[in-house]
Parts: sequence; C-alpha cells; structure tokens
Amino acid sequence: MYNELAGRKSKFGAGWRGAWNGLVGGVPWAMAGCAAGFGGEWALQRGLSVGADQAVFFYGQGASDAAAASSGTPIFQTPVGSVLNALGDYVPNSVWDYASEVYADSASGNVTVYSGSYAGAPPGVVTNSIFWNTELPTLMENLGVTNISWVPVP
Repeated sequence: MYNELAGRKSKFGAGWRGAWNGLVGGVPWAMAGCAAGFGGEWALQRGLSVGADQAVFFYGQGASDAAAASSGTPIFQTPVGSVLNALGDYVPNSVWDYASEVYADSASGNVTVYSGSYAGAPPGVVTNSIFWNTELPTLMENLGVTNISWVPVP
C-alpha cells in the first residue's frame, strides 16, 4: 500500500530533476522526470485527479484499508497511484511526495481523511508523514476544497 514517507519536490525543473535522477538513481526515474518536465505534467495531473467529493486521504495504522473500502478514491486507486503502488519499494519517497501534492492540489469539494493511530510506530513516522507535511498543507491552501471530514479508524 501507499507508504507514509517524506520527501520534497520542486514544481519547476522536473526535467532537470529527472536528468539528475538518471545520474544518481536510474534511467527509469530520469525518463519519468524528463517526461514530467517536458509535457508529461498534464498526463500526470489527469492520472492523479478524481471527481468532486471523491478525494480520500489517510494516515496511521489501518487507515489505508479504511480508505480503500470507502466510496471515495484514495491516491493508490488512481491510474498513476496504482502504478506507483505496484512498483512498491522501487518508488523513491520524493516521487510519492510529489504525486501526493498533485493529488491533494486536484481535490475539490468535500475530502475525507481516515485517521489511524501511530501507537507503536517507529520514531520519526509522524514527523516524516507525507500526509502531515505535504497533503494537509496543500489541502488547506486548495480553494476548491470546501470541507475536510475526519474519520477516526479504530
């Protein structure tokens, strides 16, 4: 499932970032970065977008399962998110962070957040959470989001 991990992205220069990734991380990520920087951004946004009132976010234990069972669409059920999810640990944290920001920026209407517990989680999980560091701040700045509904996960 989608990992709650940290990273940071740059809105501009994705093509250069892709080239850099080729030097330090591998050709597939270089190609993906270059494509995003040179015209693939539209396709990326479309592949991470859902309809109004359909965006579902989650954090903590058990929350991804609750999000998957909901009537909305969590990021890992979007076309792009499902590919990233299938690649598993081969996807760098920064790619999930960037995809999460695009997903949160495309949300509109009422969004739902499934909140699980962090009890027993390793140190740093909360501070490195993509939800807290990227998705929630993006949602708060997104003028298309009219309400955030919080659903606790037992």
